[in-house]
Order: sequence, then structure tokens, then C-alpha cells
Amino acid sequence: MAAILAGLSAATSLTELALEAAALADDVSDDYDDVDEYKRQPVAACASLAGLSRLRDLSLSSASCLVEGDVLALTALTGLTKLDCSWMDDVDDAAATALACSLKQLRHLDLDCCRLVDMKCLAAIGHLTQLTALYLEGEWSRQQELMLLTGLSCLQELRIGASPEDLNEFWAAVRRGRQQQQQQQQQQ
Repeated sequence: MAAILAGLSAATSLTELALEAAALADDVSDDYDDVDEYKRQPVAACASLAGLSRLRDLSLSSASCLVEGDVLALTALTGLTKLDCSWMDDVDDAAATALACSLKQLRHLDLDCCRLVDMKCLAAIGHLTQLTALYLEGEWSRQQELMLLTGLSCLQELRIGASPEDLNEFWAAVRRGRQQQQQQQQQQ
């Protein structure tokens, strides 16, 4: 795994990457039949990607097994426009907040079914004004939390656990924000 990660670190022209990062435990035989029976050991894959300044699109497989806190190394990838960390237990509220605070160019953010327990990350995500797609499926949000995202005037697609009424109110607030933005631009 170390050689693979070293090779990735050296691929400085890379703009798009889909990665499943995990190492097999030493006691796993070579004649395994079922991928689900792998014994995985965590790796520090994200730290190896931190120098890939041209990377724009990153998808980490849900089967990845990362060293605790490793996902925070992705905050160095400030040019990312698309990040998919769906189904990753390694992404909790603190990690999602750190990513949102650092990756200001994101247009697509997929955090479906991560460990976003209290959704405190929504305040930080609400400042990603270029987002066009946000996926937080599997996470339930209350109306007041959802309203933290109404400043996302470019948002076209949202998947989040919320009542239909709350979603309708959210989209109405987004439309009002867009109209106000347009009026301000016309006045200038």
C-alpha cells in the first residue's frame, strides 16, 4: 500500500481520482472469495493526497479504512470542486466542518450516510456559495438547521432527511434569496 500511496503522491498532474484505501491484515490469505470478508487495516491515504494541488474531483470509496483523523488532510486540497465521501464512518461533524471551511471551491459535496450526528457542519456548509449539489441523505435535519443552507443560491440539488414541509420552505427561502441577489445586481 505504501508504494501505491507514494505513486499517487507523485501524480501531481492528476485532476480526478476515485480511491478505495485500505490495507489487508497480515493474516488474510491470498485465496479469499468474498470482498466483505477482508480484514482491513487503516491507512493514511488522505495525507498522501494533500500535495495534489491540481486535483478537482475526489471520490473516496465507502470501503476505505482510514487512520483516525486522516480525512482532515483533505483540507489542503483547496482546488477541489467535487468531493464524495459518502458512507464513510471517518467523516463526522468535526471533519465535515473542517472540510467545508477549507474547500471553498466545492460545487458538489456528497456526505450521504456519514457520521453527522448533530449536523453542526451545516453552518459551515452554508458558506459554500458555489455548491450546486449537496447530498446528506441518511441524516435528519430540523427546519432551523436546514435554513442554515438558504444562502446557497447556486444549489440545484439537495438530498437530506427533512419533512416535505421543511424542504418546501427551504426551497422557497432559496428562491427569495436568488431574487434578492438578482435585484441587487440590477441596481448596480
